[in-house]
Amino acid sequence: CPRLARCLTLQSSGTANKLRLLVPSALRAPAAPHFHVSRRMPTPTISEEWRLGFGSALPAGYLCRRVLSECWVRIHSLPESKRYPESEQEYSEMLARQNAVAEYTLGKESECVLFFTRYGEEKAFTSAGLPPLRGVPEHVMSFYDEDGEDEYQFFALRIIWKKEKFNDLIVACANDQTGSILFANTATRSIYAPYDGGADLFFPSAQDVPVARSRFAKWLSARADGL
Repeated sequence: CPRLARCLTLQSSGTANKLRLLVPSALRAPAAPHFHVSRRMPTPTISEEWRLGFGSALPAGYLCRRVLSECWVRIHSLPESKRYPESEQEYSEMLARQNAVAEYTLGKESECVLFFTRYGEEKAFTSAGLPPLRGVPEHVMSFYDEDGEDEYQFFALRIIWKKEKFNDLIVACANDQTGSILFANTATRSIYAPYDGGADLFFPSAQDVPVARSRFAKWLSARADGL
């Protein structure tokens, strides 16, 4: 083939002659493409994240105490365990305490999940009594109590916890207008669950409890059971 013949060259290297076949680029086989395969794990759902972090506990403060009691601390919102704030000064004190324990428990500007509890069969979220939310909580799980008489529906919204960002929601909770709400940092396995009168805090291990109790000693209940 004249075309291939032109590609044969005789090269001299010292006293030895070497024959090299030069193949024109047009006749070369294309290089096999290189593919980078990214094996990404599917993103866990909110209910999966909750189960991984907190096991059989349910995302309401008073229900978490059934399973996570060894990791639990309760603080009260006002001096002498007063339940409901009435004056501007008492609202300021309540918000200061709530924000302090929330940031200590959840972490500064941390990725969290905000849970709401509703009762009954309805799986569409109702926002009655709530301040405006940035997003619509989705239904993530249901639960029937041991007697089978009450049904719980849990709704959740991914949020970034930031100090004082949720003051309106905390005030509504303090006035018993929200139903059960709970903030969970599933990555650190920490929970902040405010209620009308205080907040339930849950930590990754029982070893964290004495430290938290010491830090917030003036805000703890005087009761032996910690309630």
